Amino acid sequence: MKTKKMKRMTIFKRYWCRTVPFLLTGLNNFFMAIINAGSVLMRKVVCDLNMVKAKIAELKGQVIKMEVNSGRRRIKCYEGVLEDTYNSVFVVRLSNETGMDTLSYSYSDVLCGDVKIAVKVS
Repeated sequence: MKTKKMKRMTIFKRYWCRTVPFLLTGLNNFFMAIINAGSVLMRKVVCDLNMVKAKIAELKGQVIKMEVNSGRRRIKCYEGVLEDTYNSVFVVRLSNETGMDTLSYSYSDVLCGDVKIAVKVS
């Protein structure tokens, strides 16, 4: 007759024998990816802050659509004219239907993906 401790040990052995080879295989693939990447895993840089500033400066005076992620599944859509650009922020004048006159966002919000901008085609 098996005791509770022996039953736990057999369950542990079954679990261990099934998962450890899988975990080791996964770790092996992970370390091979690190070696293949030159020992550094980093995200690929698509654009930097200066590129974002330049692209937004080109849109000055145009009608744009914005999708703003406010966090916790709150996504708001706005439509307005890109009024002005400054060193660290840009200002959008909204249409009167929302009740707000202007909104300002930083370029880092666009770079991080919290603010998405698209030009409205007339």
